[in-house]
Amino acid sequence: MIEEEYFLGFPFPWLLRSSEGLFIAQGNGTLFPLSSNMEMDKEVSYLLTIEYGWTKSPSGYAAYVTSLSAEERILLVIFGLKVAGISSIRGPEKTLSIRLEKQDIEKYVKRTIEALRQSKEKLNLIMRTNIHEIRSINSDIYNAIYRLRGNIEQTDYSKDRDFQIIRNIEELSKVLRTRTDVLDVLSNPALLQASKNSIPIYRAFDRIVRSLNQTAISEGVNLFMSGSSMGRIMGIPLFDVIPYLVIQNAIKYAPMESDIEINFAEFDHNVVIKISSEGPLVEDSELERIFILGYRGKHARNATTDGLGFGMYLLRQLVEFHDGGTIKFSQGNHVRMIRDTPYKETFVVLTVDLIND
Repeated sequence: MIEEEYFLGFPFPWLLRSSEGLFIAQGNGTLFPLSSNMEMDKEVSYLLTIEYGWTKSPSGYAAYVTSLSAEERILLVIFGLKVAGISSIRGPEKTLSIRLEKQDIEKYVKRTIEALRQSKEKLNLIMRTNIHEIRSINSDIYNAIYRLRGNIEQTDYSKDRDFQIIRNIEELSKVLRTRTDVLDVLSNPALLQASKNSIPIYRAFDRIVRSLNQTAISEGVNLFMSGSSMGRIMGIPLFDVIPYLVIQNAIKYAPMESDIEINFAEFDHNVVIKISSEGPLVEDSELERIFILGYRGKHARNATTDGLGFGMYLLRQLVEFHDGGTIKFSQGNHVRMIRDTPYKETFVVLTVDLIND
């Protein structure tokens, strides 16, 4: 779907239409507004019928038609311009006095359409990725419930065995809830402004580790927690998104038969959580960019196509929203090659201030 709001700042007069000639939307140019002498009804009627490329409208102005979305069969029409070799209008006007070149307009329109395509593709990728993960989690929940119901119907209920199924359903439900929390934060950053509550930080991480443990096992990765913390922090209601993002990211990039350790160290005024795992090598030139929205290192892209470049960005936003919140990324020196991709021991260190009673 093409949103007409995307063109509110477009410099040229524009019109969106279907390939069958149906009108969708139309707007004036911010830099090159329409001439006050133009008869708009006649102009629009003509623009709904013309084919691809350049043409001169009956009013004497240049018009350019190109495909905006092949999948949705939508055409973009740029019109009402003075263009060398096309238009026949001469002389200055109050609203339109600059004569343009065809190649300059074509270049700008091409880049604009590509930017729109990439924006839509990124949005679609986010949607597809989350739908896939949510569907997978829902399938696991359904299968667990199916097994439990079968045991109950056959009066074959075993407390030890079936209680684990119940716990599995509970943990999967928590993962599903946290996954939707991630989408909430992405779509509505204002949620970060919600009032903070006292949160036992070790328990929050432990809860997410338990929830993601089955995911880690299915990926051939082992999760471990070490150290301890009895302290509390002032955290936002969506705090669980932080441990979820950092642990899920480690699972995604960790090679099979490797370990991920979440170590806690509590001090007088803060708590430090160090997540150690193996991950794709991050080049020195990439270190400053890994927290930029949409950025993924070249070795991360080689390791897996499953990534959008918003995990580390969102993680830093969430961590730094807390008192004393910092996040640091580093890697060891030893390189291990796995399927032509260099891996290094990878460390993500989170620091948050504790509540001083």
